[in-house]
Amino acid sequence: MRVLSVTRCAAIICGAVLCLAVARPASAADKLNVGKAFPTSFAFIPINVGVEAGVMAKYDLDVTIIGFEGAAKLQQGITAGDVDIGLGSGTDMAFVKKGAPEKAVAAMAGPPLAYGVFAGAGTGINTVQDLKGKKIAVASRNSLVYWLTRHLSDNLGWGLDGIEEVYVSGGMAANLAMLQTHQVDGLTVGIDVSYTLEKQGKGKLLGNYGKYVKLFVTHVIFASDAMMEKRPEVLRRFLRAWFATIDFMHENKEATMKIDMAADNITDPEIASKTYDEVLPMFTRDGHFDRAALEVVRKATVELELLPTEPDMAPLYTEAFLSPAPNSR
Repeated sequence: MRVLSVTRCAAIICGAVLCLAVARPASAADKLNVGKAFPTSFAFIPINVGVEAGVMAKYDLDVTIIGFEGAAKLQQGITAGDVDIGLGSGTDMAFVKKGAPEKAVAAMAGPPLAYGVFAGAGTGINTVQDLKGKKIAVASRNSLVYWLTRHLSDNLGWGLDGIEEVYVSGGMAANLAMLQTHQVDGLTVGIDVSYTLEKQGKGKLLGNYGKYVKLFVTHVIFASDAMMEKRPEVLRRFLRAWFATIDFMHENKEATMKIDMAADNITDPEIASKTYDEVLPMFTRDGHFDRAALEVVRKATVELELLPTEPDMAPLYTEAFLSPAPNSR
Protein backbone atom coordinates (compact mmCIF):
# COMPACT_ATOMS: atom_id res chain seq x y z
CA MET A 1 0.00 0.00 0.00
CA ARG A 2 2.81 2.32 0.88
CA VAL A 3 4.53 1.51 -2.41
CA LEU A 4 1.30 2.23 -4.25
CA SER A 5 1.02 5.61 -2.53
CA VAL A 6 4.55 6.53 -3.49
CA THR A 7 3.93 5.45 -7.06
CA ARG A 8 0.72 7.35 -7.20
CA CYS A 9 2.42 10.44 -5.75
CA ALA A 10 5.22 10.18 -8.28
CA ALA A 11 2.69 9.94 -11.07
CA ILE A 12 0.91 13.05 -9.85
CA ILE A 13 4.18 14.97 -9.63
CA CYS A 14 5.25 13.85 -13.10
CA GLY A 15 1.86 14.85 -14.47
CA ALA A 16 2.11 18.27 -12.89
CA VAL A 17 5.61 18.79 -14.29
CA LEU A 18 4.41 17.71 -17.72
CA CYS A 19 1.51 20.19 -17.58
CA LEU A 20 3.89 22.98 -16.64
CA ALA A 21 6.19 22.06 -19.51
CA VAL A 22 3.29 22.12 -21.95
CA ALA A 23 1.97 25.40 -20.56
CA ARG A 24 5.37 27.14 -20.58
CA PRO A 25 5.83 29.22 -23.76
CA ALA A 26 8.72 28.56 -26.11
CA SER A 27 11.85 30.52 -25.27
CA ALA A 28 11.25 34.16 -26.12
CA ALA A 29 13.22 35.71 -28.96
CA ASP A 30 15.98 38.10 -27.93
CA LYS A 31 14.79 41.69 -28.15
CA LEU A 32 16.92 44.28 -29.94
CA ASN A 33 16.46 47.97 -30.61
CA VAL A 34 18.06 48.83 -33.95
CA GLY A 35 18.41 52.49 -34.89
CA LYS A 36 18.68 53.93 -38.41
CA ALA A 37 20.44 57.26 -38.90
CA PHE A 38 17.62 58.19 -41.28
CA PRO A 39 14.13 56.69 -41.29
CA THR A 40 13.68 56.52 -45.07
CA SER A 41 16.60 55.48 -47.25
CA PHE A 42 17.45 52.36 -49.25
CA ALA A 43 20.84 52.52 -47.55
CA PHE A 44 19.16 51.30 -44.35
CA ILE A 45 16.38 49.16 -45.82
CA PRO A 46 18.04 45.77 -45.05
CA ILE A 47 16.86 45.96 -41.44
CA ASN A 48 13.26 46.42 -42.62
CA VAL A 49 13.67 43.52 -45.03
CA GLY A 50 15.17 41.36 -42.29
CA VAL A 51 12.18 41.98 -40.04
CA GLU A 52 9.40 41.89 -42.64
CA ALA A 53 10.74 38.85 -44.50
CA GLY A 54 11.15 36.91 -41.25
CA VAL A 55 14.93 36.56 -41.42
CA MET A 56 15.48 38.15 -38.02
CA ALA A 57 12.81 35.91 -36.48
CA LYS A 58 14.49 32.88 -38.03
CA TYR A 59 17.56 33.80 -35.99
CA ASP A 60 15.39 34.12 -32.87
CA LEU A 61 15.55 37.93 -32.81
CA ASP A 62 12.69 40.30 -32.00
CA VAL A 63 13.79 43.60 -33.56
CA THR A 64 12.28 47.03 -32.98
CA ILE A 65 13.36 49.54 -35.65
CA ILE A 66 13.85 53.17 -34.61
CA GLY A 67 14.33 55.85 -37.27
CA PHE A 68 16.35 58.94 -36.33
CA GLU A 69 16.74 62.27 -38.13
CA GLY A 70 20.51 62.26 -38.50
CA ALA A 71 23.68 60.73 -37.12
CA ALA A 72 23.84 62.92 -34.02
CA LYS A 73 20.42 61.81 -32.81
CA LEU A 74 21.25 58.17 -33.46
CA GLN A 75 24.40 58.56 -31.39
CA GLN A 76 22.38 60.14 -28.60
CA GLY A 77 20.10 57.11 -28.66
CA ILE A 78 23.05 54.73 -28.34
CA THR A 79 24.59 56.80 -25.54
CA ALA A 80 21.29 56.90 -23.65
CA GLY A 81 20.99 53.12 -23.84
CA ASP A 82 17.87 53.24 -26.02
CA VAL A 83 19.62 51.67 -29.03
CA ASP A 84 21.53 48.37 -29.00
CA ILE A 85 22.67 48.44 -32.61
CA GLY A 86 22.99 51.48 -34.86
CA LEU A 87 23.16 51.80 -38.63
CA GLY A 88 25.17 54.90 -39.54
CA SER A 89 27.92 56.38 -41.69
CA GLY A 90 31.55 55.32 -41.74
CA THR A 91 32.60 58.80 -40.69
CA ASP A 92 30.40 58.39 -37.59
CA MET A 93 33.28 56.36 -36.16
CA ALA A 94 34.52 59.78 -35.07
CA PHE A 95 31.91 59.56 -32.30
CA VAL A 96 33.71 56.48 -30.92
CA LYS A 97 36.91 58.49 -30.78
CA LYS A 98 35.02 61.20 -28.88
CA GLY A 99 33.95 58.68 -26.25
CA ALA A 100 30.60 57.33 -27.44
CA PRO A 101 29.96 53.95 -25.73
CA GLU A 102 30.10 51.86 -28.91
CA LYS A 103 32.24 50.44 -31.69
CA ALA A 104 31.75 49.73 -35.35
CA VAL A 105 31.27 45.97 -35.60
CA ALA A 106 30.74 45.51 -39.34
CA ALA A 107 31.32 47.35 -42.59
CA MET A 108 27.81 47.72 -43.97
CA ALA A 109 28.42 49.39 -47.33
CA GLY A 110 31.41 50.26 -49.47
CA PRO A 111 31.18 52.85 -52.30
CA PRO A 112 28.36 55.41 -51.86
CA LEU A 113 25.99 53.98 -54.46
CA ALA A 114 22.94 55.22 -52.55
CA TYR A 115 23.74 58.87 -53.33
CA GLY A 116 23.46 60.87 -56.53
CA VAL A 117 24.08 64.39 -57.83
CA PHE A 118 20.94 66.00 -59.26
CA ALA A 119 20.71 69.14 -61.43
CA GLY A 120 17.64 71.37 -61.43
CA ALA A 121 15.50 71.96 -64.49
CA GLY A 122 16.42 75.04 -66.48
CA THR A 123 20.00 75.18 -65.22
CA GLY A 124 21.55 74.05 -68.50
CA ILE A 125 23.46 71.34 -66.62
CA ASN A 126 23.28 68.08 -68.57
CA THR A 127 26.33 66.11 -67.39
CA VAL A 128 28.68 66.07 -64.40
CA GLN A 129 31.18 67.93 -66.58
CA ASP A 130 28.85 70.94 -66.47
CA LEU A 131 29.08 71.19 -62.67
CA LYS A 132 32.31 73.17 -62.47
CA GLY A 133 31.69 76.33 -60.47
CA LYS A 134 28.03 75.45 -59.91
CA LYS A 135 26.20 75.58 -56.58
CA ILE A 136 25.16 72.28 -55.00
CA ALA A 137 23.03 72.11 -51.83
CA VAL A 138 24.42 70.01 -48.98
CA ALA A 139 23.22 69.54 -45.41
CA SER A 140 26.18 70.99 -43.51
CA ARG A 141 29.96 71.37 -43.37
CA ASN A 142 30.12 68.13 -41.38
CA SER A 143 27.85 66.01 -43.58
CA LEU A 144 28.67 63.04 -45.77
CA VAL A 145 27.02 64.75 -48.75
CA TYR A 146 29.41 67.69 -48.33
CA TRP A 147 32.36 65.31 -48.47
CA LEU A 148 30.97 63.48 -51.49
CA THR A 149 30.41 66.71 -53.41
CA ARG A 150 33.98 67.87 -52.79
CA HIS A 151 35.45 64.56 -53.85
CA LEU A 152 33.33 64.40 -56.98
CA SER A 153 34.90 67.75 -57.91
CA ASP A 154 38.37 66.43 -57.14
CA ASN A 155 37.75 63.27 -59.13
CA LEU A 156 36.69 65.37 -62.12
CA GLY A 157 40.00 67.21 -61.99
CA TRP A 158 38.85 70.52 -60.48
CA GLY A 159 40.29 70.09 -56.99
CA LEU A 160 38.17 69.86 -53.85
CA ASP A 161 36.68 73.35 -54.34
CA GLY A 162 35.70 73.12 -58.01
CA ILE A 163 32.02 72.85 -57.07
CA GLU A 164 30.50 75.37 -54.65
CA GLU A 165 28.68 73.82 -51.69
CA VAL A 166 25.71 75.70 -50.27
CA TYR A 167 24.54 74.72 -46.79
CA VAL A 168 20.79 74.17 -46.66
CA SER A 169 19.05 73.05 -43.48
CA GLY A 170 15.39 72.16 -43.18
CA GLY A 171 15.29 68.88 -45.08
CA MET A 172 14.06 68.13 -48.58
CA ALA A 173 11.43 70.87 -48.61
CA ALA A 174 14.11 73.51 -48.09
CA ASN A 175 16.35 71.91 -50.71
CA LEU A 176 13.58 71.93 -53.29
CA ALA A 177 12.72 75.55 -52.52
CA MET A 178 16.34 76.55 -53.08
CA LEU A 179 16.42 74.55 -56.31
CA GLN A 180 13.20 75.94 -57.71
CA THR A 181 14.16 79.54 -56.93
CA HIS A 182 17.57 78.95 -58.57
CA GLN A 183 19.52 79.72 -55.41
CA VAL A 184 21.32 76.42 -56.04
CA ASP A 185 21.91 74.55 -59.26
CA GLY A 186 21.65 71.06 -57.88
CA LEU A 187 21.43 68.70 -54.93
CA THR A 188 23.38 65.81 -53.46
CA VAL A 189 20.61 63.42 -52.43
CA GLY A 190 19.56 59.78 -52.29
CA ILE A 191 19.30 57.96 -55.59
CA ASP A 192 15.63 57.14 -54.97
CA VAL A 193 14.89 60.83 -54.32
CA SER A 194 16.74 61.74 -57.52
CA TYR A 195 14.68 59.30 -59.57
CA THR A 196 11.48 60.70 -58.05
CA LEU A 197 12.41 64.32 -58.77
CA GLU A 198 13.46 63.41 -62.29
CA LYS A 199 10.12 61.75 -62.96
CA GLN A 200 8.36 64.86 -61.62
CA GLY A 201 10.19 66.96 -64.20
CA LYS A 202 12.19 68.89 -61.62
CA GLY A 203 15.57 68.15 -63.15
CA LYS A 204 18.01 65.41 -64.04
CA LEU A 205 20.08 62.80 -62.20
CA LEU A 206 23.62 63.38 -63.45
CA GLY A 207 25.45 60.53 -61.81
CA ASN A 208 25.90 58.15 -58.94
CA TYR A 209 28.62 59.10 -56.44
CA GLY A 210 29.67 55.47 -56.14
CA LYS A 211 30.91 55.61 -59.73
CA TYR A 212 33.34 58.38 -58.82
CA VAL A 213 34.21 57.64 -55.17
CA LYS A 214 35.08 53.96 -55.38
CA LEU A 215 37.07 53.49 -52.18
CA PHE A 216 35.10 54.28 -49.04
CA VAL A 217 33.21 52.80 -46.09
CA THR A 218 29.92 54.61 -46.59
CA HIS A 219 27.97 52.89 -43.83
CA VAL A 220 28.79 50.74 -40.81
CA ILE A 221 26.94 48.80 -38.13
CA PHE A 222 27.60 50.00 -34.58
CA ALA A 223 27.02 48.07 -31.36
CA SER A 224 26.80 49.62 -27.92
CA ASP A 225 29.40 48.69 -25.33
CA ALA A 226 26.63 47.08 -23.26
CA MET A 227 25.63 44.94 -26.24
CA MET A 228 29.19 43.76 -26.83
CA GLU A 229 29.91 43.07 -23.17
CA LYS A 230 26.62 41.59 -21.95
CA ARG A 231 25.11 39.94 -25.05
CA PRO A 232 27.96 39.03 -27.40
CA GLU A 233 26.25 35.89 -28.72
CA VAL A 234 23.09 37.84 -29.55
CA LEU A 235 25.22 40.36 -31.43
CA ARG A 236 26.91 37.57 -33.39
CA ARG A 237 23.51 36.14 -34.24
CA PHE A 238 22.27 39.55 -35.36
CA LEU A 239 25.21 39.95 -37.73
CA ARG A 240 24.61 36.49 -39.18
CA ALA A 241 20.96 37.44 -39.66
CA TRP A 242 21.97 40.74 -41.28
CA PHE A 243 24.12 39.07 -43.93
CA ALA A 244 21.49 36.39 -44.46
CA THR A 245 19.15 39.33 -45.17
CA ILE A 246 21.57 40.73 -47.75
CA ASP A 247 21.59 37.30 -49.41
CA PHE A 248 17.78 37.30 -49.35
CA MET A 249 17.69 40.73 -51.00
CA HIS A 250 19.93 39.57 -53.82
CA GLU A 251 17.70 36.56 -54.42
CA ASN A 252 14.31 38.25 -53.98
CA LYS A 253 14.05 41.54 -55.85
CA GLU A 254 10.24 41.78 -55.89
CA ALA A 255 9.89 41.10 -52.16
CA THR A 256 12.65 43.60 -51.37
CA MET A 257 11.03 46.26 -53.56
CA LYS A 258 7.67 45.77 -51.86
CA ILE A 259 9.19 46.26 -48.41
CA ASP A 260 11.23 49.25 -49.59
CA MET A 261 8.19 50.93 -51.10
CA ALA A 262 6.23 50.57 -47.87
CA ALA A 263 9.08 51.66 -45.59
CA ASP A 264 10.38 54.55 -47.70
CA ASN A 265 7.05 55.88 -49.01
CA ILE A 266 7.78 55.05 -52.65
CA THR A 267 4.65 54.72 -54.80
CA ASP A 268 6.26 54.07 -58.18
CA PRO A 269 7.48 50.47 -58.77
CA GLU A 270 9.82 51.69 -61.53
CA ILE A 271 11.65 53.95 -59.10
CA ALA A 272 11.88 51.13 -56.55
CA SER A 273 13.25 48.79 -59.21
CA LYS A 274 15.89 51.24 -60.44
CA THR A 275 16.94 52.04 -56.87
CA TYR A 276 17.30 48.33 -56.08
CA ASP A 277 19.48 47.74 -59.15
CA GLU A 278 21.63 50.79 -58.50
CA VAL A 279 22.17 50.55 -54.75
CA LEU A 280 22.13 46.86 -53.78
CA PRO A 281 25.73 46.18 -54.93
CA MET A 282 27.11 48.57 -52.29
CA PHE A 283 26.23 46.28 -49.38
CA THR A 284 29.09 44.09 -48.17
CA ARG A 285 28.47 40.35 -47.97
CA ASP A 286 30.55 39.57 -44.85
CA GLY A 287 31.12 42.86 -42.98
CA HIS A 288 34.90 42.81 -42.94
CA PHE A 289 36.61 46.19 -43.23
CA ASP A 290 38.74 47.18 -46.20
CA ARG A 291 41.90 48.72 -44.69
CA ALA A 292 42.50 51.06 -47.63
CA ALA A 293 38.90 52.28 -47.44
CA LEU A 294 39.33 52.90 -43.70
CA GLU A 295 42.26 55.16 -44.54
CA VAL A 296 39.93 57.30 -46.64
CA VAL A 297 37.46 57.47 -43.75
CA ARG A 298 40.28 58.42 -41.38
CA LYS A 299 41.18 61.43 -43.51
CA ALA A 300 37.51 62.31 -44.01
CA THR A 301 36.92 62.72 -40.25
CA VAL A 302 39.36 65.65 -40.27
CA GLU A 303 38.15 67.09 -43.57
CA LEU A 304 34.63 67.16 -42.14
CA GLU A 305 35.94 68.77 -38.94
CA LEU A 306 34.59 65.88 -36.89
CA LEU A 307 38.03 65.42 -35.33
CA PRO A 308 41.03 67.76 -35.04
CA THR A 309 43.56 65.14 -36.14
CA GLU A 310 43.42 61.85 -38.02
CA PRO A 311 42.59 59.09 -35.53
CA ASP A 312 44.08 55.65 -35.05
CA MET A 313 41.25 53.59 -36.55
CA ALA A 314 42.08 50.33 -34.75
CA PRO A 315 40.29 51.21 -31.47
CA LEU A 316 37.19 52.43 -33.30
CA TYR A 317 36.07 49.13 -34.79
CA THR A 318 36.25 45.39 -34.22
CA GLU A 319 35.72 42.30 -36.36
CA ALA A 320 35.48 40.00 -33.33
CA PHE A 321 31.75 39.38 -33.79
CA LEU A 322 31.90 38.54 -37.50
CA SER A 323 32.29 35.17 -39.10
CA PRO A 324 35.85 34.66 -40.36
CA ALA A 325 36.64 36.21 -43.73
CA PRO A 326 36.60 33.63 -46.56
CA ASN A 327 40.37 33.84 -47.13
CA SER A 328 41.07 33.28 -43.44
CA ARG A 329 39.17 30.02 -43.14
